[in-house]
Amino acid sequence: MKLLISIYPDANTTCKTIANLAAEINAGAKNLDLYDLETVFRSESILYPSLNESYQIVHTEPECLIIYKEKTEDVLLPALEIKKIDL
Repeated sequence: MKLLISIYPDANTTCKTIANLAAEINAGAKNLDLYDLETVFRSESILYPSLNESYQIVHTEPECLIIYKEKTEDVLLPALEIKKIDL
């Protein structure tokens, strides 16, 4: 199992940290799962609320973690997407 990591232009520092952790999972340096990565996002949101206030996590399926940035009330743009894939 590997993680497919897609980082988008609206990614903030928290998204980049999570993407780096996901890359370390792929390299075998970390033994984490998507739940752990979600916990990192939630922790960073508590520690730095102003940096993460317009970002939210969405689970489209159990094997996928997506962080969106809210641009306007009706517009959400992806900032980071991580999917489990089988190789």
